[in-house]
Amino acid sequence: MYTQSDKAIQFATTSLTKLVIYFNNGTNHKYYSRDQKSKYDTPRKELGIFRFNKMLNKEETMFANNRNGVKLAILYCNITNAELQRFKNGAWE
Repeated sequence: MYTQSDKAIQFATTSLTKLVIYFNNGTNHKYYSRDQKSKYDTPRKELGIFRFNKMLNKEETMFANNRNGVKLAILYCNITNAELQRFKNGAWE
């Protein structure tokens, strides 16, 4: 069984947003945002959301050839667990 390292747990708890992706084959995956440019920078939610947008839309990413495989992606605030945006049919709603 996989156990997360202390750094992974800290990263998941300190990130400001998370993205949950549901694939057409029934699997799902959770990604946590990287909200800082460096470890000395203050966390910014906008930077994390920008990076998620880039991950889902840019041609060189792993989702470029598999956008049809993404059934739904939901962006959540990691602090309040409130839904912020949805990515469906290749675009944000």
